Amino acid sequence: MPSRSTCRPSRCSFIPRAPIRLAVIVKLVLESGWELPLALEDGVGERLLSEGPLVVRASKWKEEMYFDVGVDLEGGRLTPRVARGDVAYWPPGRALCVFYGLSQPYTPVRVVGRALGCLYPLRDVEDGSVARLEEYAEPEALKPVCELLRAREWPSAARRDEEGAWSVAFAIERGGLRLGFDLFVEDYGLYVESDAISGYPKGLCDLWRVCQVRSLLESRYELVRVDLNEDGMLCLTACCEPGELAAVIEELEGALSDLEEYLRAYGRTP
Repeated sequence: MPSRSTCRPSRCSFIPRAPIRLAVIVKLVLESGWELPLALEDGVGERLLSEGPLVVRASKWKEEMYFDVGVDLEGGRLTPRVARGDVAYWPPGRALCVFYGLSQPYTPVRVVGRALGCLYPLRDVEDGSVARLEEYAEPEALKPVCELLRAREWPSAARRDEEGAWSVAFAIERGGLRLGFDLFVEDYGLYVESDAISGYPKGLCDLWRVCQVRSLLESRYELVRVDLNEDGMLCLTACCEPGELAAVIEELEGALSDLEEYLRAYGRTP
């Protein structure tokens, strides 16, 4: 499994999100079979897929993936700044761009949407690989879970498939800090796992800071944990019964706000 992204807390930048109206979900299907749902503003998805699924080629630059869509999406405000998880249109290349890290666009772009869920697989997409943009269809059985997630303040939620395994992808945003999540629905309950919040602590000082964060969250929440993912990266997880999902989401929102507060304090110059 590809390694998840990391964040260096002492130098995190908190970039305000551009206010846009998200209306349509499309699927970006990578050559590996991994899917990334994109919530796009009104009219963008329709124009991209007006002639059916769109085969695109990926170009990687810094921590950005560019997909030459060959469609003009002119109009709207151009900006030189984006935030992690933004989906934007780059006019010079007629390309749709997904920003999954800290890098900024080469020239101004038009922000047209948000990526949903965890972003770590984009780090392992090879330059020149082929991907597809497709319409999104939601199974009836998942509608209650997705609607519960969409009722919150953050963008949206959508089913994500990966080689026959599926999850519900969503992201929580607090004050410019974004964290993606996958929610897995099992016969024996629900499991939620976030994108990486840090690499594994390599020394006593790093371990002490992790213990600080874990103690802080454990003192305030019953269901959310500071945990490890399968690649040994630190993340947030929760396991619960379906009836506890609303409580888990509230705890995750609170935990992200607490993380933002901690990161701001940690990055403050004495």
